[in-house]
Amino acid sequence: MKKVFAATALAAVFLSHTAEADIGFNAIGDMFTYNGFGTAGVARSDTDGGEFVQEFQNLGAGKNFDWKTDSKLGLQGTFAPTTWLSGTIQGLSEERFFNHISTQIEWAYIKISPLNGLSFRGGKMALPAFLVSDSRNVGYANNWVRAPDEVYGPNQFDTFQGFDVAYRHAIGKYSVTVGALAGQTTPSDFMVYPGVVGVILGHELRGYNASVDLDLATIRVSRVTSAVAVLIDNAIIAKGLVYTFTSIGATYDHNNVVGQAEFIEKRTDGSIAYSFNGWYALGGYRLGKWLPYAIYASGERPGGAGGTVPELTRHTESVGVRLDWFKSVDFKAQLDHITGFGGGFPNNTPFVNVQPGFNNKANVLTLTADFVF
Repeated sequence: MKKVFAATALAAVFLSHTAEADIGFNAIGDMFTYNGFGTAGVARSDTDGGEFVQEFQNLGAGKNFDWKTDSKLGLQGTFAPTTWLSGTIQGLSEERFFNHISTQIEWAYIKISPLNGLSFRGGKMALPAFLVSDSRNVGYANNWVRAPDEVYGPNQFDTFQGFDVAYRHAIGKYSVTVGALAGQTTPSDFMVYPGVVGVILGHELRGYNASVDLDLATIRVSRVTSAVAVLIDNAIIAKGLVYTFTSIGATYDHNNVVGQAEFIEKRTDGSIAYSFNGWYALGGYRLGKWLPYAIYASGERPGGAGGTVPELTRHTESVGVRLDWFKSVDFKAQLDHITGFGGGFPNNTPFVNVQPGFNNKANVLTLTADFVF
């Protein structure tokens, strides 16, 4: 992974020097562009009964400040020899499943735009399952400290390898965009219980999405289906399951009022253990460079199987503030009151390394600085 990060950083330096050189052949310098983004953050909980984590992390925040839970750094470079052909690569460093900061290539694709509004891409890309799939890791592009885990956590897959097509049609100052994709998912690791690792593989992936930009508001819907197989300690325990993930979301931004909401439904071929419903609502009001906001998020794993599988619920109430003091940099403070699932399993709750007697509740304070360049 260190080699991948070094190669990504070296590529960014190469692009920066190349971009300064223009030898007069089809604007060589303009063919290369690069940018980056990152978050420097610390998080602290009011309990050591369980460590707070994001998604599939295995170490997190307790009473001691933890800097790895939310911190990340991304670099992206694009080579565009013509107006209709380009290639993009993005590397992202963050804490992942195996308890340390690691770097992976998140995006690596070629894009062709033969007609105005029409584009085709092929390679490794973000799976467009959410309202902010492409900008989810860019803290500066979002008003919250982190995406609500009740909605963004249940999705097993963040990226896929394959192809997609998108078409955008303008209607006055409004626009409609539709898209479709096909391919296979990037393998997803999860912890069954301490010391036992599982992997979910997806193939025959298909997806459809549509969004409407109404200037003051945006509405987006998407649906992704895939055949999945589940492995535990390299042994296949389930295969041929049909995974379906559906979401609908909307944003509103007008006269200093900010609103955002999203709902998701996950189903896996009748398997209750992998079913999930979740939603959140965010509201805020800008006061100059300050944006105070509040979020409520709720998630539910439906019960069933004749009562042998209990219904589980979790929810988070959050208050925070964003300060845009400098250009391309923001500062955020967010306090979360979290009520998690019982059981202490990482795939069911935002708490890991749970101690006896822990009541699955915590107050978590997070301070971050987001930047883009």
